[in-house]
Amino acid sequence: MIFEIDDKDTQLQIRQLRNSIAQAQLTRDSNMKDLQSGTVTAPIDGEILDLQIKEGDSLSNNGTLLTITDKSKLKLLVSFNNTYRDKLSVGQKVSVKAYDTGRDELHIIDGSISGISTPSYTTSDGAEVYNVGVIIENSSSLAEGMVGSVECNIDGVIVKSNGSSTLNFLKSMTVKASSGGIVSTLNVENGQNVMKGDILAELNNEDLQLTIQTNDLKLEDLHSQLQTAEEKLLDYKIYAPFDGTFTLNDIEQGNSIKQGDILGSVANYDTMEFYIDVDELDIAKIQVGQDAKITIDAITETNDSPLKGAVTKIAVEGSSSNGVSTYPVTVQIEENPALKGGMNANAEIVVNQKTDVLYVPVDAVQKRNGKSFVSVVSGAGRVGRNSNGGANSASNSEGTAEVKKQENTEQTIEMREVQTGISTEDYIEIVSGLKEGEAVVVTSVSSSGNNRQNSMMIMGAPPTGGGNNFRRDN
Repeated sequence: MIFEIDDKDTQLQIRQLRNSIAQAQLTRDSNMKDLQSGTVTAPIDGEILDLQIKEGDSLSNNGTLLTITDKSKLKLLVSFNNTYRDKLSVGQKVSVKAYDTGRDELHIIDGSISGISTPSYTTSDGAEVYNVGVIIENSSSLAEGMVGSVECNIDGVIVKSNGSSTLNFLKSMTVKASSGGIVSTLNVENGQNVMKGDILAELNNEDLQLTIQTNDLKLEDLHSQLQTAEEKLLDYKIYAPFDGTFTLNDIEQGNSIKQGDILGSVANYDTMEFYIDVDELDIAKIQVGQDAKITIDAITETNDSPLKGAVTKIAVEGSSSNGVSTYPVTVQIEENPALKGGMNANAEIVVNQKTDVLYVPVDAVQKRNGKSFVSVVSGAGRVGRNSNGGANSASNSEGTAEVKKQENTEQTIEMREVQTGISTEDYIEIVSGLKEGEAVVVTSVSSSGNNRQNSMMIMGAPPTGGGNNFRRDN
């Protein structure tokens, strides 16, 4: 790590965003719970009573829909004298006398003690009593509102409750809407029996749905802000992108900086590279990994012993100037302690190479109708070495072909078709059509551009091979 910037403002922003997200999530959970409560289900088994809604009705929060009553059991609360308190217990069987005042009928049924009150209390006439709860199984003959009394057998003695009380159904619940809405579906009617969990009605709350959607958008935005802030936090610690030497700009600890300020630079002088521009006609021949011979203007010995290099990158887009497009090619140079940043470098990239080939000067080959031809010298005349070179000679640094001066006018010229191969700016490979030792005519133009001079070259095979080397200087 090179630098660490004070990040307290961003840390505070992150904490605030996380709190906002937590609050928005709680709101969403509450709204979703209210939305889900739009599906109203039966809380108990029982019969639908007192249905107060119909489809299309609008309900407010906590609005009453209906009542569900479980008529299978009834309860009765009566009092007994305190004398028998220790003789009674929960679960003990008792006899219940229920009187239907409307029909003037008396029903005697079994029941069981469900609870005994603690402590006892004193009645208005001075008697000390306690309450006993009794549960009665309904055989469909009993109804809420009947008057009942209880008798129990205690050690062979029938003990009666102090007076009577009203029978009530054991379970009865009023169903209310947890959230407001429009009754879109109603699945029950009065008198219908339902099971716990049955769907009674569906409420549609469009306002609540819109609130949830708005809250979800807010949550999404908050998460996006948090992600951006957390990513920004990473920028407060600045690390070296690679191994190298760091150069610090004019800055000290405690200075204030702004976005975009340059704090320093990192350079790795172990691995250096430079760029060359390659002509559009040659760029297709360049490939990543090709070897390059590097000469450095400031290091003169590289003229005789070039440094090694390799192509590491080829631009996919070029630039055009005066109708010619060129493409930047990156060349990496092998490590050399004498190299310094900013030195001028030149690269020669070998794009193709063959050994043991025949070749002639490019000027010896003529193109006609898509075919290649050379002028071959034949006849009884003598071919001698040109001693003064100049415009009548061509030299080859490989020393594999010799230019001869024609000294016998009895020799003849034969136009022969040849097949060519790779080439450089000066020489071109002859694949077929000529033999080693044959002499060809090389046509050159004088400096005035008006006079042509012919010379002969005897074909030969180079001992080390010809190379097709494209050189581009940077």
